[in-house]
Amino acid sequence: APIYPPANDRCDGAIDVTRGGRFTGSTALATDNSNPPSACGASNNGRDVYFSFTITSPSDVFISSFGSSFDTVLYLGSECGGGGLGCSNNYMASVIPQSMLRMGNAASGTYFITLDGNGASASGDYVLDVYITPTDSASDKCGHAVAFDDLLAGETGATCGYDDDADGSCHVAPTNVDPDRVYFFVIPNGAPARTVTFSTCNVETPTTFDTLLYLRDVCTDAASEIACNDDGPSCFPQAVVSAALGPGDDYLFMDAYDGCGSYRITV
Repeated sequence: APIYPPANDRCDGAIDVTRGGRFTGSTALATDNSNPPSACGASNNGRDVYFSFTITSPSDVFISSFGSSFDTVLYLGSECGGGGLGCSNNYMASVIPQSMLRMGNAASGTYFITLDGNGASASGDYVLDVYITPTDSASDKCGHAVAFDDLLAGETGATCGYDDDADGSCHVAPTNVDPDRVYFFVIPNGAPARTVTFSTCNVETPTTFDTLLYLRDVCTDAASEIACNDDGPSCFPQAVVSAALGPGDDYLFMDAYDGCGSYRITV
């Protein structure tokens, strides 16, 4: 029987990802129809697939291929197969051979994502995360999720002035209007699963409010929650959330049981 490429191997079959979330599939049977922009520093002849999204008001857009089984290239354009609005080959200066793109304050219109392979031998199962949220400050929403500046050094910041966009399953406060922030982090392909712990318990830079932390596999999907903690052991009223995690990206929400203030997250 004949073997056909996936429908989104061609522009007229581009998958609409406007609703956002995590999308999976394979490029193993796709063909090579587009080449990455030269600025990406990637090889041509990779198998590629297409996605599209439409924005109706100013938005922040987050796109990643973390967790894909091959060396990916992502590029974004106002035309299918084009990369005039950005491209990404290797995240973190080649440490991770998957890709991440952002587009801040994007204007209304239709845009196209090309998920390509870095060369003819790069194909396989892909994982594409796309989050489109109203334009806002960095880390306020999933469309502008930010990485830890230094995962091992932890992160400091404040939540006052941010929006309340999400909530964790362990939040049992009578109201749910506390501001929150969101971070992403990546465990590389081929790395062993490991237990990762995030904590707002610290001495050097004390956290000033009653915190709540939760982890999600898919940033905008509450049902993908991995773990949630309000009061950590021996650390009341601060939070300690811990989970065994494998390759790919996950999202940490810095939230509160009540109120807002400054914080320090250690990892």
